Amino acid sequence: MAATETSTTMDGVRRGRMIVGTVVLIAGLAYTVHAFSLPLGTMAQPGAALFPLIVGVATIVISILTIGEARFTTKVTGEVGRPAPGRTRVVLAMSGAIVGYLLLLPFIGPYLGAGLFGAVAVLLLRDGVRWKSVLYGAALGLLITYVFIELLGVRLAAGSLTGV
Repeated sequence: MAATETSTTMDGVRRGRMIVGTVVLIAGLAYTVHAFSLPLGTMAQPGAALFPLIVGVATIVISILTIGEARFTTKVTGEVGRPAPGRTRVVLAMSGAIVGYLLLLPFIGPYLGAGLFGAVAVLLLRDGVRWKSVLYGAALGLLITYVFIELLGVRLAAGSLTGV
């Protein structure tokens, strides 16, 4: 295949990157637009919109770079293969854990939600002793939540069942 043929023909990997980049770009735009509805605050006391705006703008930039790379370069090419045996189950389970976290968060609050999500995520992604995976994941989720809420002062919605 000639060099010009490769740059104009979309193979599976490049097409997949274009699709994912476009979907994430749309999500990033929606996320960023929503972030503008939150209070910006001041330099001394940043509001709730600060971190979502940073994440939203970064998502948009990375998505545009991903789309551009897929469209204009041939660094990564090839056909899309099937996942390794058993990995589809992990992807679906992690997707379910994320959806479960988002649905439960308003009820159980950020600490309990992050602890449970961390435990499930590490349990799904790590091989080894199960109780250690659950312990490490819960500790990581709680630590990250503590840093954001207590050290950075990012106020998250309290859970209606826990009040925390």
